[in-house]
Amino acid sequence: GNALKTTDGTTTSLIAGSVTSFGYIEGVGANARFRNIYSFMQLSRSLIVLAYFSNHCFRNVDRTTNLTSTYSGNCTNRGDRDGVDALFNSPWSIKQDLKNNTQLLITDFRLGSLKKIIVGNKLVSTLYKDSSYRLASILQDPSTGNIYVTFYHGLGLIDYESLSFSVIAGSSSQYGFVDGTLSQIRLSF
Repeated sequence: GNALKTTDGTTTSLIAGSVTSFGYIEGVGANARFRNIYSFMQLSRSLIVLAYFSNHCFRNVDRTTNLTSTYSGNCTNRGDRDGVDALFNSPWSIKQDLKNNTQLLITDFRLGSLKKIIVGNKLVSTLYKDSSYRLASILQDPSTGNIYVTFYHGLGLIDYESLSFSVIAGSSSQYGFVDGTLSQIRLSF
């Protein structure tokens, strides 16, 4: 959660961060600091973007230089604001939009929001928001574009076209460990 590493299948090497200390420092390689990297994706051959939960932003790691920098948001200030000067509260997940590869899909856990970031200009806009559903991980159906999201105690579906949300399994208010039909299932975190 505090470092990014790579492997060739035999050996592992550090790209950025530290496995023994955490915080927020932009830097090169082991001089950089992170706290709670929840998700990441390779945006280009040399650029990795991280969902940086504890510092409320998305950060870059350049694979050619191992230099870190802010991708979107303000890593020392949380909030809920769209635009090129966006603010996030608790970024959890980041994925390339399979239906529109010029944008990224992201979730903000505490805000309960699904947002998009336009890759070219980093313009952020909210697609769905309901704080009673703490949206976390994303999985997208490549044929329909529909977005499956985990939330605090369940699994939901956001329709790609209408942006409507429906619960598939679990509940936002009831949790536990119960098997059964989709309406009976209870999940916890």
